[in-house]
Amino acid sequence: MSTRPADLPFATEEAPARLCEALGQLLAAVQPITAEGEDPGPLTETFWAGLHGLATLTRSERPAQEAHERRPALLIAHFTRG
Repeated sequence: MSTRPADLPFATEEAPARLCEALGQLLAAVQPITAEGEDPGPLTETFWAGLHGLATLTRSERPAQEAHERRPALLIAHFTRG
Protein backbone atom coordinates (compact mmCIF):
# COMPACT_ATOMS: atom_id res chain seq x y z
CA MET A 1 0.00 0.00 0.00
CA SER A 2 2.67 2.48 0.91
CA THR A 3 5.87 1.06 -0.53
CA ARG A 4 7.89 2.18 -3.47
CA PRO A 5 7.21 0.59 -6.85
CA ALA A 6 9.81 -1.89 -8.09
CA ASP A 7 10.66 -2.96 -11.62
CA LEU A 8 11.54 -6.47 -10.49
CA PRO A 9 9.77 -9.03 -12.69
CA PHE A 10 7.78 -11.41 -10.55
CA ALA A 11 6.16 -14.69 -11.58
CA THR A 12 7.46 -14.37 -15.14
CA GLU A 13 10.19 -16.03 -17.16
CA GLU A 14 12.27 -12.86 -16.68
CA ALA A 15 12.30 -13.22 -12.90
CA PRO A 16 15.81 -13.60 -11.44
CA ALA A 17 16.82 -17.15 -10.51
CA ARG A 18 17.22 -16.23 -6.83
CA LEU A 19 13.66 -14.91 -6.72
CA CYS A 20 12.34 -18.09 -8.35
CA GLU A 21 14.31 -20.19 -5.88
CA ALA A 22 12.92 -18.28 -2.90
CA LEU A 23 9.36 -18.59 -4.19
CA GLY A 24 10.03 -22.29 -4.75
CA GLN A 25 10.95 -22.65 -1.07
CA LEU A 26 7.65 -21.04 -0.07
CA LEU A 27 5.78 -23.21 -2.55
CA ALA A 28 7.33 -26.31 -0.97
CA ALA A 29 6.15 -25.15 2.47
CA VAL A 30 2.61 -24.40 1.28
CA GLN A 31 2.08 -27.36 -1.04
CA PRO A 32 1.22 -29.84 1.77
CA ILE A 33 -1.73 -27.68 2.87
CA THR A 34 -3.07 -27.08 -0.62
CA ALA A 35 -6.47 -28.66 -1.16
CA GLU A 36 -6.67 -31.50 -3.66
CA GLY A 37 -7.01 -30.06 -7.16
CA GLU A 38 -6.18 -26.53 -5.98
CA ASP A 39 -3.43 -24.52 -7.70
CA PRO A 40 -0.76 -23.94 -5.01
CA GLY A 41 0.51 -20.79 -6.78
CA PRO A 42 -2.11 -18.31 -5.51
CA LEU A 43 -1.97 -19.82 -2.02
CA THR A 44 1.81 -19.43 -2.00
CA GLU A 45 1.49 -15.81 -3.15
CA THR A 46 -1.02 -15.17 -0.35
CA PHE A 47 1.38 -16.60 2.21
CA TRP A 48 4.21 -14.49 0.78
CA ALA A 49 1.98 -11.41 0.91
CA GLY A 50 1.31 -12.02 4.60
CA LEU A 51 5.01 -12.37 5.38
CA HIS A 52 5.85 -9.33 3.24
CA GLY A 53 3.16 -7.28 4.96
CA LEU A 54 4.51 -8.19 8.38
CA ALA A 55 8.04 -7.25 7.34
CA THR A 56 6.91 -3.94 5.85
CA LEU A 57 4.84 -2.98 8.89
CA THR A 58 7.56 -4.03 11.31
CA ARG A 59 10.17 -1.94 9.49
CA SER A 60 7.95 1.11 9.84
CA GLU A 61 7.30 0.28 13.52
CA ARG A 62 3.55 0.54 12.99
CA PRO A 63 2.24 -2.52 14.82
CA ALA A 64 2.53 -2.72 18.58
CA GLN A 65 6.05 -3.85 19.42
CA GLU A 66 5.06 -6.19 22.27
CA ALA A 67 3.89 -8.84 19.77
CA HIS A 68 6.68 -8.20 17.25
CA GLU A 69 8.37 -11.60 17.61
CA ARG A 70 5.10 -13.57 17.78
CA ARG A 71 3.54 -12.35 14.53
CA PRO A 72 5.56 -14.39 12.00
CA ALA A 73 5.16 -17.51 14.13
CA LEU A 74 1.40 -16.93 14.34
CA LEU A 75 1.08 -16.52 10.59
CA ILE A 76 3.16 -19.60 9.85
CA ALA A 77 1.43 -21.76 12.46
CA HIS A 78 -2.07 -20.85 11.33
CA PHE A 79 -1.29 -20.90 7.65
CA THR A 80 0.35 -24.30 7.67
CA ARG A 81 -2.04 -25.95 10.11
CA GLY A 82 -3.21 -29.17 8.53
